Amino acid sequence: METIEQFAEQARAALPPPLSSDQKLWRQIAPSVFWLLHDQADAPVGDLAQFVVGLRDRAKGRIVLGPGVDVVALLDPARGLDPKQITTLAEAYGTVAAVAKQEGSQTLEAVGDDFLSAVRQRALAESPATMIVLGHGLPLEIQSYGIPVARLADALMPADAASHDLSHLTLIFDDCYSADFCLALTGELEKRATAAKPLVSAPAMIAGTSRCRVGHANVGAKFVPHFWAEVIELLYIRTPRPKVITLGDFLGRVDNAMYGYGRRPVFRSGMISGYQLIDPEMVQDPVIFVPLTAEDREALAKILGIEDPAKLRAVLDIG
Repeated sequence: METIEQFAEQARAALPPPLSSDQKLWRQIAPSVFWLLHDQADAPVGDLAQFVVGLRDRAKGRIVLGPGVDVVALLDPARGLDPKQITTLAEAYGTVAAVAKQEGSQTLEAVGDDFLSAVRQRALAESPATMIVLGHGLPLEIQSYGIPVARLADALMPADAASHDLSHLTLIFDDCYSADFCLALTGELEKRATAAKPLVSAPAMIAGTSRCRVGHANVGAKFVPHFWAEVIELLYIRTPRPKVITLGDFLGRVDNAMYGYGRRPVFRSGMISGYQLIDPEMVQDPVIFVPLTAEDREALAKILGIEDPAKLRAVLDIG
């Protein structure tokens, strides 16, 4: 198929019930199945779809923000959001945030170094933490601070770590090409793994934009990315707030809100029956990547017909 939309429509007939009748869930996971089939076109669509749904069910309760989950953030300089946009959100969910942002006489390099140092500390701490990057990005770089993906990987997998288990970390990137950056980061982490010190688990990652897509923002007095604006609106401003923010909130309400960018809902009998694409340039559907266990890789390799599970990435896009 030339596009994900064409694939989603034509592959529906191969889905098992009740997934075949769940239009919303299928449009959420269709991109993940599409990319899995990109390299293994003969794999069964239905089995892959069920595998992705299983990962979503398992991951949705993962706490992204809540008591005991510290926050480290890097904000775009100049007209980027103020640190209080992160600190007040963290306080509302019973945790604390360390925010890095270039201001005054600080240099971009110094702020970037401080952020990477904080990332390293959280990687070594082995206690739950969420890292948030808001600003400008490229497929291989946190552009706002000129941080190559390799430097971030070095911070996440320091040579003096007793082991490389990053399962306690969640990384959020709301910038251009963030899904591409997540995949590149995974590749860099895998490069640093050795037989003596393997990558036990990659972190979970949330990308504000899908593959090969730029992010968009409301630009006024502040540069407010669309993805993070929806997070603040849905999970901070609106009440009642949930007790904690989980991956399920991103898979659900945040994804639903983001799906409206560049699309218009089509109503039938007073209910949304589908969406009409009106501006492809504004579409930037977020993507969530979750770490795969050894058992996950074996199961997925069997579905894909791959003999060596180690050839699979350490993370999988679950929509």
